[in-house]
This record gives sequence, C-alpha cells and structure tokens, in this order.
Amino acid sequence: LIVVVALCCLFAILVVPGHGYAASKGPAAPKGPNLESDTATFPSSSAAHVGSARRAFLTASPLLPLVTFATPALARLDPVNKPELLPSEKGQFVVSAGVPVLSPGQTKSISRTLERLEKTTGIRVRLLTQNYPVTPGLAIKDYFGLESKYCLLIADDFTGVRPTASNYINFSASDDISLELPPAFLGRISSAFGNSFYVKNNGKDAAVESAINAIDECLSSGMCANPGAGSSSFFNK
Repeated sequence: LIVVVALCCLFAILVVPGHGYAASKGPAAPKGPNLESDTATFPSSSAAHVGSARRAFLTASPLLPLVTFATPALARLDPVNKPELLPSEKGQFVVSAGVPVLSPGQTKSISRTLERLEKTTGIRVRLLTQNYPVTPGLAIKDYFGLESKYCLLIADDFTGVRPTASNYINFSASDDISLELPPAFLGRISSAFGNSFYVKNNGKDAAVESAINAIDECLSSGMCANPGAGSSSFFNK
C-alpha cells in the first residue's frame, strides 16, 4: 500500500500541469545579440561612437575640434591657439613648432612627397611636429586649409605636460578619406612607428619618415602594407 501511494504522488508531481519539471517551462531564456544585424545588435548611439572614434587625434585637445585616436588623458589638455608659431610663408607642407625634429633636407624631401600626393590623389596630407604646449594649436587648421580630404600627422609625445611619453605619431583625418586611408590603418602606423621603443631605437625623425612613407605607399599603390609587418603583409581596405 505504501508503495502504491508513493507511486501516485510521483505521478502527480511529474504529470499534473503547473507542477514539477515536466509541466513547467520556467522563465524564458534571455535573447542573445543578433549577429546578423549590426543595427539590431548595437544601438545607434554606440554605432555613432564607434564611427567617430576612428576619425582623428584632436577632440578637445590642443589642436582641432575633431574626434580622435587620443587617450582620455590627452583629451584633458587645454586648447591652444598660437598663430604666431606658424611660418610667415604660406603654403608649407611641414610645420615645426619648438625644437625642429627634421633636418632641412628631410623637411624638403617630405614636402615634395606630400605635394606629389596632393596632386595625384587630391588628398591633403600635412605634417606638424610640436612639443605641447609649444604648438600653433587651432591655428593650424586655417593655415593648412583642413576642411575636407585631409590627413594631418601630429608628431608629439606630450612629454612637455606628463612624465611618461605617449605615442609620438598621431593623426587627424577627415571622414571623406576613410576608404583611401582607413582609420585602422592610420592607427597601426601610430602603433608601429610611434611607440616609445621604435622612437628610442630609431629617432623621432625616422618615426616621422616611416609614417609618411607608409602613407605614400598606401595612396600611391592602392595597397596598404601592414605597418611593421613587412611588405608581404597587407591591410585590407
């Protein structure tokens, strides 16, 4: 009799709706992200942030009011506007503020390269070497005419305002050249040639020249070699 009663109780637990594991569905499992739809997976605000983070080096920083590759520490630097640090002669492709990094010969060679690139591609690549706070800052925008189709290389490790060096190679680029010079490609140039080890072993001038050469090769050939990985490794646009 005891066995029969026990079997009846077990039957009720397993089968009667609303009781036990067989009848209860439990709470619905949380839905995972839709991997087939970026717009469904990421809110528009997040997508906008991802898109803007690639643009440049200069948001709320000492130079142009653009979105940047910069770290939060760089974003806390006070804006600067010192047109008196600009060359008196207009139309220069390279501007050096403070102690010169490049020799006259290097400056002339890079200027010729940047002039050629602008004529053949329509992209205005410019170079600013500085040591913040010794910088023309916001004034560089009007001097270089940075409105559209531009890429500005800023060479500065910001040791003038902090004890440890930041990446020496930084970029500010307009959105309309993202196909020719992908933001991730510029970021890799910064990491490959602007890191403290490369600069210490090769010099600041070599870091700048290497960065300019990588941009020249990418724009001239249409094939962007992966910076620092050798000519056999390419970055897919």
